[in-house]
Amino acid sequence: MSQSSSRQMEGKRQTGRRTLAQRMMKKCECIDGDTSIRKLPRKEVMKDPQNRLAKYEIGGSKPASGSGKVLMLVGATGAGKSTLINGIVNYVYGVRWEDNFRFKLIVDEGVEPQSQSQTKWITAYTLPYRKGFILPHTLTVIDTPGFGDTEGIQADENLTNQIREFFNKGGSIGVDQLDGICFVVQASLPRLTHTQKYIFSSILALFGKDVETIVNLLITFCDNKTPPVLAAIKDAHIPHTSSFTFNNSAFSVSSSDKPDSTHLGMAFWKMGTKSFRKFFKSFQKNDPVSLTLTKEVLEQRKHLETLLQGILPQLKTALGMLEQLRETHAALRQHKTEMDANRDFTFTVKVSKHRKVELHPGTHVTNCLKCCFTCHYPCYIPKDKDKARCAAMHHDDGVQRCAVCPMKCLPIPLHVNNQFRFEFYEEEETHTYFEVKRKYEAATERHLKYQGLLKALCKDFIEERMKLLELTRKAHECLQELERIALKPNPLSIQEYIDILIETEKREAKLGYTQRIKYLADAKEKGQLAEKLKGNFNPFEEYMKDFGEKGMDISLFDPDPVKDEALAAGAEYCTN
Repeated sequence: MSQSSSRQMEGKRQTGRRTLAQRMMKKCECIDGDTSIRKLPRKEVMKDPQNRLAKYEIGGSKPASGSGKVLMLVGATGAGKSTLINGIVNYVYGVRWEDNFRFKLIVDEGVEPQSQSQTKWITAYTLPYRKGFILPHTLTVIDTPGFGDTEGIQADENLTNQIREFFNKGGSIGVDQLDGICFVVQASLPRLTHTQKYIFSSILALFGKDVETIVNLLITFCDNKTPPVLAAIKDAHIPHTSSFTFNNSAFSVSSSDKPDSTHLGMAFWKMGTKSFRKFFKSFQKNDPVSLTLTKEVLEQRKHLETLLQGILPQLKTALGMLEQLRETHAALRQHKTEMDANRDFTFTVKVSKHRKVELHPGTHVTNCLKCCFTCHYPCYIPKDKDKARCAAMHHDDGVQRCAVCPMKCLPIPLHVNNQFRFEFYEEEETHTYFEVKRKYEAATERHLKYQGLLKALCKDFIEERMKLLELTRKAHECLQELERIALKPNPLSIQEYIDILIETEKREAKLGYTQRIKYLADAKEKGQLAEKLKGNFNPFEEYMKDFGEKGMDISLFDPDPVKDEALAAGAEYCTN
């Protein structure tokens, strides 16, 4: 649409008895008794309190008609998204400077309690096309919660899950396409901090590569100067097609303000109208992008997060078994004389155990009752009968199994939601030689001496190692797929951001900070593991080298079945 035709359309609004804005104003309610601020009427199309998702149709009973476009706004907390959306509705409904009212779609964030704040929800607002509408089509605006909120990295992970659930709604109650994804950023940022880089990285990681052509910057709190944030965005290599500047005061001022502010207010108004006209002229040229690839990215990322969550405790358990094996080996070697004489002795080793950790009310989990293992936490599926839809479940050779728990159990009835999760920890125990000997002789059904006992210990470790390596293989495949399809493959590598959050928590020491630090440390550990999994990661390589240097026969760890068969008559070689 040309600039002249846009102005002609705006001119047509002023002819006739009442403009669209004036007709809409009659349907609106005043906010806090202020007749100049009007809350637009809305009709609920979809509301999902569990995932905090909503969709509304704005402007009364007239249904949306004709082809529409979908605009999604994302950004950091405090970037000005709510103010910008309120500006959009004033522009598209044709509010004029001389009108003595302004529309608000989103009320101020402080009006509602934080726990119920509208900005904690993902909300789609459909503005149906009607006579007098500035745009030639229906417009749907998607408002999202701010990344990098005070609730921390866990809130950001929850937002990722919210977006995935919203896109999966589809059809009339959700959205099937996007015509624009806009980063809302403040003009004054001279450079991006680690926190801001994390925010951009996290948002870009949600989308498929095919949305890159519709990503734009909406720069808020601008004056007429070149915004410093543009250089910061360029230095950080944030992909985007275009940038548009806005002054957030533009649509909040009114002609009914004090006389001495009227001239400045009118200048702001004209500036705002010009900014929106320029943006929507570009927006209307965008071809719609299907959400198919983006939904695939979100599913892969959910699967990766779950795999990493499962790998970490199993890696610690396997490495703990190696340490236990090292300590046992050292004790057996030290007491070889007693063993040869069949005399008992004691030694101390660290063993891996699990305990139950109570969950906060309203938090859900997927636990495997057979493995005593937490396969997915937090999980967004509370009902046991629906656990087949948990992110931990995966199809393997046509059979759906848990991809995380050690025994790869079936989803139902072994996986359930409890009011606790399993947590692994290490504890020192005193063992006796006779106890260890009896345990492995019962398992192998044969009499074991020094070397045979070591080989039996090795067999236990190899079984754990093979399970873990299968998990790391799947995580590696998931990372490779994200490299192929995601706009930003791996947001988990923002270690500096997590370090800053940990230091801030330590410094401020607010209530509950120790638990938040633990969560941040877990997130950092997952990020480091994801980086390692990109390559040919072998978590046991250093241990094998250490064992070799300490005189232990590392061929005991060889799971070669040919070698096993050749020595099966009594060599008691380790098998997998």
